[in-house]
Amino acid sequence: MATYGWEEDPPDGVIIRARTKLGQLRVWHFPKDGIGQVNGLDFAGPLSHPGIYFLYSSKKKLGYVGETSDLKKRLRTHYKAGPVKLRIWDHVVVFNDGRSFSQSIFTNATLRAFLEKSMIKHILEGGEFSVVNAVKEKPQISVSIKVISENLNLELLYVLEKMRIVKPRTEPVTLEERILHPRLKEILERKGYNIERVARDQWIVNGEVFFERAGTTPRTSERGWHITLRVKPRDALWREKGSLLVSRGRGYLIPGKELKKWLGDELWPIKPGKEAIDVYVDLRTETLLYKVDFPELSLGHFGLLRTEEA
Repeated sequence: MATYGWEEDPPDGVIIRARTKLGQLRVWHFPKDGIGQVNGLDFAGPLSHPGIYFLYSSKKKLGYVGETSDLKKRLRTHYKAGPVKLRIWDHVVVFNDGRSFSQSIFTNATLRAFLEKSMIKHILEGGEFSVVNAVKEKPQISVSIKVISENLNLELLYVLEKMRIVKPRTEPVTLEERILHPRLKEILERKGYNIERVARDQWIVNGEVFFERAGTTPRTSERGWHITLRVKPRDALWREKGSLLVSRGRGYLIPGKELKKWLGDELWPIKPGKEAIDVYVDLRTETLLYKVDFPELSLGHFGLLRTEEA
């Protein structure tokens, strides 16, 4: 999924305003009683503003998706009496492009119907909320609207994931794919790490050294990606002062403590004529291999980097 970027204003009373930086969506999120605080910065005023919206009960995790040519009027109607299938609701999220009816891309009723159906589908599949809406037939859209609709649909899904209305989806990853440095930094920062890259394949993460290795194609009959551990990483990993970061596939973060437990005296001390040792990552089975007579180290229970991408 494209990364649109996200910008959020400081809360204004109970209203949170946000927008996608590289997209077109404007977003408002507020509790039911916050409707009275909607003002000219939003979709109030003398002009009507078209858009889509999501009413929900935070306790029941149940919601209703709607579309309208006049957001202010529709939400005031729902404030007095909720939709027939969702009389009790306490929060609303509103989406449009920040323009009034005469200028907005949401003026097109078919586009709104397409995005309404798309949002219902995303929420039903997203695992966080149920919706009371029936799944509608896909509206007939013209060629000129199709591209706009599909682009806005991807942007809408990005926002729903960003707001945790739906769970972030697993990023499709191939076994051959390497996590390049900019992407790796972004993933680690998103997981709450403070990061400083100090060498081509070495990072300081929360004060601890991470030795990054993507591995190379095996030069022998061994299966898996070939990773060489030389003196410096071996020493640090033995002292449990670092971790091995395998930046390929889903990505694996293996603490030195686990490698020390697995390799034992093979990791340290250095034996004469053997400054480097070779291990192999088999991404098909998510195992780390050393020698034929060594047990395989399972990687699945270590810190996976790309299980859920936000």
